[in-house]
Amino acid sequence: MAEAPITVECPEDQWTKVSTGVKIAKLFAHPAFTLASYVYTYRPTGAAAPDQADRDIEGVPVFTAKKPIKPVNSEDAIDSYIWCENRDGKVILWTIE
Repeated sequence: MAEAPITVECPEDQWTKVSTGVKIAKLFAHPAFTLASYVYTYRPTGAAAPDQADRDIEGVPVFTAKKPIKPVNSEDAIDSYIWCENRDGKVILWTIE
């Protein structure tokens, strides 16, 4: 079931959990925060959160063309994380399932 969109503030230079326990969601950069550089990763729900070293190992740059992250279609629920570089950021999350 789809939920209303929410906004999540993402402080610079740290992982911020932006969703938990979802199977499908769309994530957009907030229009007022497009100057931040965003990096994305996810974990199975309940797994340990990523740490700073994971930023370089598995972080994927996103929103480079101001498009949403394509949903991860997973049979198992996941937690999504965003890392902002060069300034604080904000994302908009639409949970689909």
